[in-house]
Amino acid sequence: MADSAMTPYAQLVGAVKIYIAPYGTAIPDIDTTPGASWTELGATDGDQGTEFSGDLTVFRDNDHTGPVKATRPEEDVMLTFTLVDSRLEKISRIMHNVSRVTTTTSGASAVKEMGFKRGATPTEYAMLWKGQADSPYGLYPGQNYFPRVVSNSSPKPVRGKDQRAEYECEFMALEDDNQGDENKKLGWSVVGI
Repeated sequence: MADSAMTPYAQLVGAVKIYIAPYGTAIPDIDTTPGASWTELGATDGDQGTEFSGDLTVFRDNDHTGPVKATRPEEDVMLTFTLVDSRLEKISRIMHNVSRVTTTTSGASAVKEMGFKRGATPTEYAMLWKGQADSPYGLYPGQNYFPRVVSNSSPKPVRGKDQRAEYECEFMALEDDNQGDENKKLGWSVVGI
């Protein structure tokens, strides 16, 4: 295709669907709906962000006025979004783990319960951000896959007369040594062309 046909697509807009699965779940094909292991977290509001951070440490010597060497001793990949789906099966995944949701159907009324204690060790997940037209090369699908993440959220849902409960979510990518490619240990992007 000619470059002029690509120009509009090179600037992506729109939201993606966010999926979560047990750690170790493989990345699905780019043009298929994720399988049963993947759970869509639900409706989100506002921006969905990915932050790549890691300050450089610079070194200087007496012979130069500027830095002569730089290293990046730390780096982070942080994923942020606002979840507005308040079902316990959804928010339990950002608080701790869906296995902590219990359902009781016997007795006078059926109920679901979720304790608020998060515990010392966060649950590790695989995370997928998937868009139907999320390729900068045209109207093709795209997805970002993070093989190993933990919730770093401190949600503060507030409800009011004119406000719904919203859960500010932050997930941190952890290095996944099961990935053979060093460049993919914190995740990677796949887009159609």
